[in-house]
Amino acid sequence: MRHPVRWIEHRSRATLVTLAVLAILLIVLRAALPSFLKREVNERLARMPEFVGHVDGVGVALWHGGYSMEKLSIRKRDGTVSRPFVTADEVDFSIAYRELLRGKFVSDVTIDGCELNFVRGPTAAESQSGKGGAWQDVVNDLFPIDITHFEVSHGRVHFVDTAGTPPVDVWLRNLNINATGLRNRAGRSEGALPASLVLDADTIGNGRLTLFIAAEPLAAQPHFQYRGSLRSVALPALNNFLLAYGNFDVSRGTFELYSEATASNGAFHGYAKPFLKDVHFATASDAKKPVLQRMWKGVLTGTEKLLRDKPQGEVATLIPFDGQFEGSTVVATLPTISNLLHHSFIEALHHGYEGTPNARAPVPDSASPGGGTRGPG
Repeated sequence: MRHPVRWIEHRSRATLVTLAVLAILLIVLRAALPSFLKREVNERLARMPEFVGHVDGVGVALWHGGYSMEKLSIRKRDGTVSRPFVTADEVDFSIAYRELLRGKFVSDVTIDGCELNFVRGPTAAESQSGKGGAWQDVVNDLFPIDITHFEVSHGRVHFVDTAGTPPVDVWLRNLNINATGLRNRAGRSEGALPASLVLDADTIGNGRLTLFIAAEPLAAQPHFQYRGSLRSVALPALNNFLLAYGNFDVSRGTFELYSEATASNGAFHGYAKPFLKDVHFATASDAKKPVLQRMWKGVLTGTEKLLRDKPQGEVATLIPFDGQFEGSTVVATLPTISNLLHHSFIEALHHGYEGTPNARAPVPDSASPGGGTRGPG
């Protein structure tokens, strides 16, 4: 029989050699993975129907079961739009290990420094809306695991109209999105709306956009509750937009908007509540404008003065809407006009939410988290 000590020493050396070889293989594999994945990712991004993409680099994080794409850029394939449709400093895919304890094999996606550019050009070829990208297929190929958590930080969104006169560029900056529970089903512990999305961003004109959605993402038909606001937007910053789509500009004024909606069983209903405050239509360039445009601004000025709530210096109304996702949307015209006149001549609408998306029958102020309207529904 072989000497026990020598036999143990021999086995120990063999184990150490085996471990050393495995460690070397892992190091080589880890070093080779980024180049391999970069090639695979770029080949997949090159196969999109109407867009083509590229990443500058790929990082691998074996400890959290994922990888990251660095300096992502996706452009329209024909090159007729100068702005890329999507850019991102970093896109990170990883396994959501916290969900494994609940028996779910799902993933997290985080995006840093993302920018989206929607363009309306003189022709369809010179426009980009994202249509034709087959984005679901692209994401499934890049990381074929269902996403439960999606996060965006330091984002930007532009809507550019190069066909407008003048050209329009309306943007959001410092965009942050946090969406959770995207693969959760409604249940006793999760509730009827188990997923949530929170969004906030700075807007053109030093405004602030906030939005909250609670939803049932796996429902057969859209099922969600929505609440959003746009506050303290300085209207002069939107003059190119106002000239292109309304044929007028302003020298002063602010805009606010509050809105809520719900959806279930293929239908939706809600309201939008806009406020225009301290609007002044006269500008230094009015003398150079065509006669018809000056007359139009005169009509707007007179209408605003007539409908302005004198103590608040505001024009405001509450606009109810409802409809079917596979049908038409109906905006309630008579209640909108009634709310406008009530705000102007009887009692002002309250800045804030109604506390219910059913704007035809708003809840009383005392029951509303944001204070209800005191105008007619």
